[in-house]
Amino acid sequence: MRRIDPLGVTVTALLAAGHLTAYILLGVTIMNDADRSQAAASPPDAPMHLPDPPPEPGVA
Repeated sequence: MRRIDPLGVTVTALLAAGHLTAYILLGVTIMNDADRSQAAASPPDAPMHLPDPPPEPGVA
């Protein structure tokens, strides 16, 4: 009968837990960043019956 190496199982479990934690933290960071970028207010669009405002200087 073969004996199971307990250290190998422990290292594998810790490696899997570390990867899972890293993926969760990365996901939380991406979600927070995406929420902040959508919260930035942009000027409202002008109604269709009004002319477009002139472009700002220095904007391509």
